[in-house]
Amino acid sequence: MPVDPPQSPQPAVAQPRVLCVDDEPTILNSIDAFLDDAGYQVTTAGDGLDALARFSPGRFDILLLDLRMPGMNGLETLSAIRKLDPEVPVIVVSGTGNIQDVIEALRLGAWDFLTKPIEDLAVLHHAIRKCLERGRLLRENRRYRESLEELVEERTRTLQQTNALLQAEIAERIRAEEALKGSLMEKEVLLKEIHHRVKNNLQIISSLLSLQAVKSDDAGSSTALRESQNRVRTMALVHEKLYRSNNLAGIDFAEYLRELATFLLQSYSQHHHDITLNFHCQPLTLAVDTAIPCGLLVNELISNCLKHAYAQRSTGILEVGLAQDGDMATLIIRDNGKGLPPELSLDGVESLGLQLVSHLTRQLGGTITVERHNGTAFILRFQAKQ
Repeated sequence: MPVDPPQSPQPAVAQPRVLCVDDEPTILNSIDAFLDDAGYQVTTAGDGLDALARFSPGRFDILLLDLRMPGMNGLETLSAIRKLDPEVPVIVVSGTGNIQDVIEALRLGAWDFLTKPIEDLAVLHHAIRKCLERGRLLRENRRYRESLEELVEERTRTLQQTNALLQAEIAERIRAEEALKGSLMEKEVLLKEIHHRVKNNLQIISSLLSLQAVKSDDAGSSTALRESQNRVRTMALVHEKLYRSNNLAGIDFAEYLRELATFLLQSYSQHHHDITLNFHCQPLTLAVDTAIPCGLLVNELISNCLKHAYAQRSTGILEVGLAQDGDMATLIIRDNGKGLPPELSLDGVESLGLQLVSHLTRQLGGTITVERHNGTAFILRFQAKQ
């Protein structure tokens, strides 16, 4: 014969504990027997004092309480029980027909009211089950609220700790930013001072070259010294712009071109008294390592123009143009002078100024072209690096 596998034991269900309080032994015994058969664990008490002697919080799951009893009546017992345990379910089972007793019992915390004699004890069983279920739901709800409150408190503590850490981090970042700002301000002041000193030193060199040119009896040497003076002045102007600017990363090259061209025109004013400068320059910021070679290149082109393009004449038009297209910049120096000889090329030229133009163009990584139409135009294209 096949043998059935052993069944796992079912967990035991705790018997509901009932305290039944009534001064009539017959009713007490009948309820005790019925509930015992229904699976309840019943404790009986004959009056209120006996009930209080047997009661303690958490000992019973439900109370069945008569109202009319000698000594301590049911209402007094209910009031005393509520002080000991405000949540234990209480069903009043009484034969009193006084509606005021019912109202007072419910006010004191009774959960239900049954009238004796109970013809069908199944009604009592149903009332007990209903109250036990209600008690279970209330306990679960209380535990849920307590756990929820604990969770809220824990989350609140966590948020407070996180907030404290964030506040500390924010404060630390603010201190770091303030320190960084202070350091940057010191470096900006230092850089400005460096540019100022470089500009002053270059001006001293320019002044020395000017004095040497004045004292020189050789016209060629004097001219070479003045050209070198202009080149030094061109570099000094870059450092002066940086010293006076709020942006140490670069200079406004359009404004720089205007000042440089005006300075060169004044420098050669003894030869030309009516040269008109026309500017078509878009705003463009160049870094110092791009601005200096580009400025030197412009110095050579404008100086060359003022020296040679208007020979035997004192009037003319000199145009300076600057535009940017993406990363590329276009610089144009145009005159309406006599123009370059057709055979003259920038490659292999012997003139120091034009040799510098070729060298500086390569240094900028750019290209330069020459147009010979109604004068001369030099068109330089280079990358406008920041």
